[in-house]
Amino acid sequence: MLLAGALCSGYYLLARNHRDEVRLERAPGVKFGDPRRSVKRAIDPGATAILRVPTQTTLRAIDNLPRPGQLPSDIRLAPFETTIWRFRAKLTEVTVSEDNDFYIIVESDGIRSCIEIPDPANCEGSPFLSEIRAARQDIAARYQPGYLNTPIDREAEVTGVGFYGTVTALKGMKAPNRARLFPVLKIDWK
Repeated sequence: MLLAGALCSGYYLLARNHRDEVRLERAPGVKFGDPRRSVKRAIDPGATAILRVPTQTTLRAIDNLPRPGQLPSDIRLAPFETTIWRFRAKLTEVTVSEDNDFYIIVESDGIRSCIEIPDPANCEGSPFLSEIRAARQDIAARYQPGYLNTPIDREAEVTGVGFYGTVTALKGMKAPNRARLFPVLKIDWK
């Protein structure tokens, strides 16, 4: 089934994989333009060096990090992108983004930001693939997210790898450093 580019520019295909999950895929010849996709999916060469012990932080502390001047396409920026972080926040909604990642809005102490769980089909070779799959299955089973916003409205402790994004706007949020957790590895519901 083809969908016109109402979700974004380009054309899309709805497809089912072997686990009967529905995915949105770009039609042949249409590519996603994120130059840091290997870092955000933890399939970059530096992903294996990330320590597996989470560091406790807050959404405010992440929001206050300075924005790096240059964002190399496949190199992690220490210490934020070489650390697994954990913080508590209210998860307010989830949307399936154009690249089939789960885009989750989080709020804490007056800060509104996002976290993301990539599509495991795009994370083959990641040392975190099993955690990415588990986090994604948890959200999918609880909320059945789609391409429109799905409400969550629940407190949780979120664990994931730090990531500086390249997009200039996070769906209307003020996040000048574009820092977030991506990939999310675990959500402990409160």
